[in-house]
Amino acid sequence: MGINPIEIPVTTTGGDGVATGSAQTGEITPGELSALFIDYNGMPATTDVIVSDVGGNQLLFSAANLSVDRMVFPRASAVDLNTGASFTAVGDAKYPVRGPIRVSVEDADADAPGVTVTAYLVT
Repeated sequence: MGINPIEIPVTTTGGDGVATGSAQTGEITPGELSALFIDYNGMPATTDVIVSDVGGNQLLFSAANLSVDRMVFPRASAVDLNTGASFTAVGDAKYPVRGPIRVSVEDADADAPGVTVTAYLVT
């Protein structure tokens, strides 16, 4: 097992404060999402970032109105098997990722790359 960093640069187009863009990886080796590093590249504080697993059809992370580079550690919520309701539990599991991984950016400035997300997968 090792940690596989996957960089996903997103080019944003449009007007300042309203530019959008998306990018996704090609096929990847399935694994568990350990962390995401989000490099906002000087984007405004109105920037929204959404990271999803296209292969597993699941949301991995979203952040609205941020612009400070950060490392985040998304975890899957535990699910009650009787009701299907999500709840927070100690030691929530890492997301299983089948890929590809898609990053969407909204309400940013136009730039290439506008935002770069590095996903760290344990494979």
